[in-house]
Amino acid sequence: MQNLFRDNKEFEKDALGKIIGELPSWLSGTLVRTGPGKWDLDEEFSMNHFYDGCAMMVRFEFDQKEKCVRARSRFLNSDAYRKCCEQKRPVYTEFGTQAHTDHSRGLISRVFTRIVPSDLTDNEIANIYKINDDEIYMTTESCNIWKIDPNNLDGLLKINLDKKPGVAICCSHPILSEDERVMYNVGTTFLTGMKYHIMRIPIDGKGDKQKSTLENSQIICSFNSSYKGSFSYNHSFAITKNFVIVIEQSLLINGLKLATCTPKGKSLEDCLEWCPDQPSHFHVFDKRSNTMTKHKFETKGFFYFHSINAYEEDDQIVLDILNYDDHGLLETLRMKNLRAGKFETTSKSKPVRYVLPVRDLKLMRKNENLVTIETSQSTAILNDKGIITLEGEQLGPSGSEMPTINPKYVGKPYNFIYASGFLETGYYENAIAKLDIKKNENVIYKHSSTTYPGEGVFIASPNSETEDDGIILTLCLESDLEKNPFLAVLDAKSFKELARVEFDRREVSIPTTIHGLWLPNKDVPVV
Repeated sequence: MQNLFRDNKEFEKDALGKIIGELPSWLSGTLVRTGPGKWDLDEEFSMNHFYDGCAMMVRFEFDQKEKCVRARSRFLNSDAYRKCCEQKRPVYTEFGTQAHTDHSRGLISRVFTRIVPSDLTDNEIANIYKINDDEIYMTTESCNIWKIDPNNLDGLLKINLDKKPGVAICCSHPILSEDERVMYNVGTTFLTGMKYHIMRIPIDGKGDKQKSTLENSQIICSFNSSYKGSFSYNHSFAITKNFVIVIEQSLLINGLKLATCTPKGKSLEDCLEWCPDQPSHFHVFDKRSNTMTKHKFETKGFFYFHSINAYEEDDQIVLDILNYDDHGLLETLRMKNLRAGKFETTSKSKPVRYVLPVRDLKLMRKNENLVTIETSQSTAILNDKGIITLEGEQLGPSGSEMPTINPKYVGKPYNFIYASGFLETGYYENAIAKLDIKKNENVIYKHSSTTYPGEGVFIASPNSETEDDGIILTLCLESDLEKNPFLAVLDAKSFKELARVEFDRREVSIPTTIHGLWLPNKDVPVV
């Protein structure tokens, strides 16, 4: 396993993949993925955490005309990366590594840039997403994001969301509402009070003088954190047709510690506070009225990275999350553990379904289960304090991460989840899985005991009529240096391998990526 965390390097030319099996004739486009790719800045200094590695992109081009697949990887030319190369130390606050003095700046400049959020990183290892077909963005959990060119992997434009719409920290996973033609995201501010902000970004109508559609971002609702001096660590959220659900988990960020982390020589991780005795909260925003509902939802405290999906049924929100009993995963992802081949977590992730009744509070009976979905084992009970306490239902085996679905079903009823075993042991070890949550059935794809499949990216077949009519692309890394990494192409229905594309590790360096984005080639007719 430790070989997955070696430093990577750039190659100037595309590498040609070796196709084994038969690719779907209609598959034409580009898969772009991002993740950390370099931790050692010189012989004396290495980053502390997996999430601190310099962001590296890798693109896989499926060329239908030439009947080939090409790969290329490149580091994002962010400010954080350039400073790391110049000074051999990080000068921005990273997740697990403190910011060091930027010797290229004068004294006054150094003082002002060491005040959060100015000193937060733009090392975009967390996610990649698109707005329309011509705007591709990489992001991390700060106010800084990068617009990139997916063809040559150039960084085109750095955007600071602290300036507009005015959030200091932003979720890495914005969600597109195709029906509304808008994108939603959730951000946080903490210098003038602990507040969450729901943002709406119209994806049509970028002005001629605008460089980014994100310039049209608007904060449509703000509300206070449940804690006076802290706010939730938020990586993702969820939406339905009529609601946005903000998940306030029990892993908190201390606002004062974050505001002073750079001058005090602290990392973001040093600002975290695990509060297992505190409940996790679900805050619901009603799109129709542009207001927060009056419902107060709580459940037993948990840690999570990823929501899976949400939808509405009979005046209830069905919310699926991949959560943990504690935040031990963050400790496990320190480089001293990973490079020693240790991945020992204190708790494994669980796909959990919560049901949130959102009908009129006056019509709800106290101290009885308000969940009316017959097939659900989840419960929601309104107590005498006006709080609705939730108990979730586990949907499948524990131990997976990076859940994905068919993107056409975001915010709608759905049946299938695709999830990676990542580095876990147990049921999902060295595997990627398809979970049928309606039938409670699970099927896995596993190539070998040295292979580590990553996130599954669903691509629908042309004119598909069913939810799982398509393929799954998963990047499989090899811990055995005598073997090559490959892209596995799986039939999404049967979960059988249709083909795989191997890449010679001597010709292209492929990092341990986290998330990716499929960009279809619309110029090539389907054959």
